[in-house]
Amino acid sequence: NAGTIDGHLFFSLAGIGFDAHVAGCFDREKVGGRGLAGYVRIVARELARYKCAEYFIDGAESSRTALLVTIANSPQFGNGAVIAPGARLDDGRLDLVVFEEVSRVRTLLAVPRLFTGGVASLRGVSIRPIQSATIESDRPIAFHVDGEPFAGGTRLVAAVKPAALRVSIR
Repeated sequence: NAGTIDGHLFFSLAGIGFDAHVAGCFDREKVGGRGLAGYVRIVARELARYKCAEYFIDGAESSRTALLVTIANSPQFGNGAVIAPGARLDDGRLDLVVFEEVSRVRTLLAVPRLFTGGVASLRGVSIRPIQSATIESDRPIAFHVDGEPFAGGTRLVAAVKPAALRVSIR
């Protein structure tokens, strides 16, 4: 599989919300360390400042206040953080993960669950398989594809591209 969002191809995952915000900060801040330590520093700083957005997903009549919306082809963000435990690269679908923020304190307490595979059991987290999804907001949506930040409009469409990759093992 591969996926697309707003015309951009991704292989692992695409993200909207906090992870896209962090990807943009990480991309702009060329100094001060580009490794895991720099990333953790940005996450800690930005989590204190970040304001969640309202998203309408697949034409829903009511919005959802989400810290992040992830369209996952694979389970991991990276560095062992698992956002979509059931996602598989070869199943012909993507997993839509919506992480609604119940409170900032609960979000901070939930971080360890990303590293134990327990994110699906958190209150406010929903995960479902999709072939496509439409995400809308009343303001332009920042997103990332495999960590590369982009600015989108107020409506993004994501879709799976089954059997898009051919892998040869020798």
